[in-house]
Formats: sequence, C-alpha cells, structure tokens
Amino acid sequence: SLENLYKTFKNFKEQKVKFEELNLANKIIDESNEKIKKYQPKITRAESALQVLHKLITEDSEDVVLDDFFKKNESEISEIFTNIHSPQEFSRLSFSSGQILLHKKDSSTEVPISQISTGQRSALALSVFLALNKKLTNGPNLIIFDDPVTYTDDLNILSFLDYLRSIVINESRQVVFATASNKIAKLFEKKFAFLNTDFKKYELSRG
Repeated sequence: SLENLYKTFKNFKEQKVKFEELNLANKIIDESNEKIKKYQPKITRAESALQVLHKLITEDSEDVVLDDFFKKNESEISEIFTNIHSPQEFSRLSFSSGQILLHKKDSSTEVPISQISTGQRSALALSVFLALNKKLTNGPNLIIFDDPVTYTDDLNILSFLDYLRSIVINESRQVVFATASNKIAKLFEKKFAFLNTDFKKYELSRG
C-alpha cells in the first residue's frame, strides 16, 4: 500500500511539474504573440524597405525607382517648390535619363539641376523632404531643420518661413529650427511670434 501510495504521489508530482511547465510554455507563447503583434507594423515597414533596397541593388533599377518616386510625388514636390522659391519659373519636375529635370512654365525647356542656382537646389531638396514628411503617417508630429536656408537669398528665406508658418497653423506641426545666423533667427522669431508662449527660443554657445 505504501509503495502504491508512493507511486501515486510520484506520478502526481510529475504531472504537477508537467502542468507547471505547460503553463509556463503557454505564458511564453502568449507574451511572444503580444510582442509579434506590437512589432508587426515595424516588420511590415522593414519588409517594404527591403523590397526597395533590393530594387536599388538590382542592375539598372536605380533610375526606375527614382523615376517611380518622382512620378508618385511630383505634384506635392512641385507645389511646395513653387511656394518656397521665387521667381516661380518652373511648373513641374521629372526624372529622366538618370537626372532630375525642371520644366519651365512658359516653354517646353527642360533644365537639369546641374544648371540651376545653389538656392534653387536647396529649395528643391527642402521640397522633397517636406513632401515626404507630409506623407508620414506613423512618425512624430515634428519637423527638425538645421540651417536649411544657408545659401538662400532674403526673399526666398521669407517665402520658406511663410510656408513653415502655414504648416504650423494648418497641420498643427511642431517645428524645431536651428540656425547660426542672427538675422535668420530674428526673422524666424518675428514670423512665429503669434504663437506667444508656445514659441520657445534657446540660445546656445560653444563651450
């Protein structure tokens, strides 16, 4: 009887250990599923990025990817470019034969970026950046600039700051703007003074 009781106890103990191990395994599975669910959006974006990278490393595909990018974003980039840059001599842009082309408004002339001014190139780069930022759905509601108008004349600096102000007003975006120019800092402060206490100014100096 004692031997049978011992065997029963031993069997019960083994079953208890197995039950605890099963509970632990189920807990680990549940936690893993929660992690998978949490990181699934990042996984999806990573897979999408890998597909683009795969296209880029495929022979002769870089031009195809860039052409596709400009076709999808042409209207947004062109609209921003005409808003932040004067004179408004270009109506749209495109990508052909491995280079970005700007199309003049009053003619069929196509101008490659190698033939436009430094200020126009800067405005075009900012237009591409802002167009992509507009399409950002999962990122922070924040835009950070570090001296974006260094090579830009006063008229176009004002146009750019006006555009940033419209973003703050109409899209409720927070803008962080760093500059080493006192003149640009003062212009920025004037343009955004309407924010009152929501406008913060920090003066930094080299140690």
